[in-house]
Amino acid sequence: MKFMLILTLCSSLYNSCMTPIKIDKLYQSHFNCALDGYKVGGETIKNFGEQRVNDEMLYVSFVCKKIEQT
Repeated sequence: MKFMLILTLCSSLYNSCMTPIKIDKLYQSHFNCALDGYKVGGETIKNFGEQRVNDEMLYVSFVCKKIEQT
């Protein structure tokens, strides 16, 4: 079984989220997927910059979706 990381950028100010983004990588475990979820989420927030993140109250959520392979 493998896992796919799906990230969603949201704004608390506008009470909305963008379309989820699937990361083009499959993970061997939920643990590794979750670690990357926090890493990529943090990098995403940093890239938007402190001012924009504060002004729009941005945050990233993620899920590691189980992929059944045949």
